[in-house]
Amino acid sequence: MANLHEPLDLIDVAIIGAGPAGLAAGLYTARAGLKTVIFGDPYQSQLAKAGVVENYLTYAEPLQGLALIEKMVAHATQWGAQLADEEIRQIARADNLFDLSTARGESCRAYTVILAMGARYRKLGVTGEETYYGRGVSYCTLCDGPLFKGRPIAIAGFGNEAAAAALRMSSIASRVDLIATKARLGADTLLQERLDEAENVHQFNNAQLLEIAGDVKGVSAVRFQPGAHGPIARDVNAVFIEVGTMPASAVAADLGIELEGQFIKVRGAQETSLPGIFAAGDITGGKARQAVIAVGDGTRAAIGAIDYIKSLGLSSAKSKLLSIQWGASKQAQPAVEKRVEGQPAGALNEYIRHDDGFRRTYEAYRPDLNLIRSVRERLPAARVVTISASWCPDCRRNVPRMARLAEHLPEWQFEIYPREDEARAQALNIKAIPTFIVYQGEQEIGRIIENPSFGSLEADLAEIVAHA
Repeated sequence: MANLHEPLDLIDVAIIGAGPAGLAAGLYTARAGLKTVIFGDPYQSQLAKAGVVENYLTYAEPLQGLALIEKMVAHATQWGAQLADEEIRQIARADNLFDLSTARGESCRAYTVILAMGARYRKLGVTGEETYYGRGVSYCTLCDGPLFKGRPIAIAGFGNEAAAAALRMSSIASRVDLIATKARLGADTLLQERLDEAENVHQFNNAQLLEIAGDVKGVSAVRFQPGAHGPIARDVNAVFIEVGTMPASAVAADLGIELEGQFIKVRGAQETSLPGIFAAGDITGGKARQAVIAVGDGTRAAIGAIDYIKSLGLSSAKSKLLSIQWGASKQAQPAVEKRVEGQPAGALNEYIRHDDGFRRTYEAYRPDLNLIRSVRERLPAARVVTISASWCPDCRRNVPRMARLAEHLPEWQFEIYPREDEARAQALNIKAIPTFIVYQGEQEIGRIIENPSFGSLEADLAEIVAHA
């Protein structure tokens, strides 16, 4: 995964979002010879957390969504697309160019932009949802489901996502309460048939979730009212929420792009109402939120972007678009081993070094050295215990980053244990992964659970040591 190591004064195509739509678009524009940068984190995409994929054409055998997204990354970058793990906060029109500003305060310019930010998990807004998030409340059965092996859990939601989550957990949990928050579950016939055959799945339709209850250890019960019946309380150790997603369309709204509700309105080749801006994937709406549809959208958007740049009348002779050679044949380039300065602490290095996805994230990450310096000055020595799993998207995103931080904390000790170490996970009260536990001596002084709360791992570490 590349990053903005060098200033990107001018690029041809900026793609915002590294899910299936953005990666497909990047493959096509890069292969056309355009300098392409894909901004985003593929491990945060819906596909990365989708579990088993059975309906992606060409893959007859079931494939994990995480494996599929990594194949897409490899394909797009093989043709020269640059993947930058940066969040774009603002886009502004400047004549025939677009100014893009990142969360780090960096900026670049692009001739055309493809918006493919996808969607984020929607919350229920029920009592206890925020309180017990990361302590039994989760939005990802793929990531956190195995932590509740042999224990009762609940799935709250509707549609194919809720049905698939319940089926996934039926082979892990002792009991699955499927609480359909609409009049009917609304899942495909095949999924409903599989649910009916699962002996440990109990389905409650047309239910109103009233409360997620718990204690210092985490979630302990869920209260809901199914149909015309009175309230029911069920003892559970986790509640997984599957009530759909919301489009991440704030950047488009700021640009004044026409929306349909919260989704970006597109036409033709995925054009938006603003010339030079295209949109693709879940952010454009539609009932069928499928990876293959997002890939198709991204392909159309890429073709539209290529034609748009052609229409500007630019050529290598009179512009900075030195990469454009219309009609030229560009061959895929072999991967080049990058030189990495420094090595992470032993245990973390051993954990990530045999995995291309882990190494890609590790090599790309640029930590805030000032924050790390403040952490080191405040707490010269400490111990960090990590619980992780290679199949967890958030682990693949954050564990390599912690390995990068380890280079700059030479007196700190880093340990990592697999999630499959059930005894250790229970002893440490692990409810979600990855979990990073920071110790000063023998005393635990803080945890980072799943993703950092303050924008980066180093920022969260600084917050933890500041209160040590």
